[in-house]
Amino acid sequence: DALRQHRVRRKLRELGRPDVRREDALARHLRADLFISGHIHTTVLEKRGQTVFLNPGSAALSKREDGKNTIAVLEDGVIRILELATGACLAERKL
Repeated sequence: DALRQHRVRRKLRELGRPDVRREDALARHLRADLFISGHIHTTVLEKRGQTVFLNPGSAALSKREDGKNTIAVLEDGVIRILELATGACLAERKL
């Protein structure tokens, strides 16, 4: 319903996430396998529809709840989000 959708959009804005519907529409239009974005300084690694959405976070100005600085690595068809300080894998997804 409209009220629930409004709450979801407001929560996404509070989290710094852009409107995911716009990203989804653009990814469908481009027939993208991988959609990489940035700017929000938090990590995103998820599959929606036929597209994997990646935001590597931030190597210096993290806005993650745990404050970890992160990078993303794509190797052999696998995307990993790594904590910069330790190299620990925080998330992983096959492309």
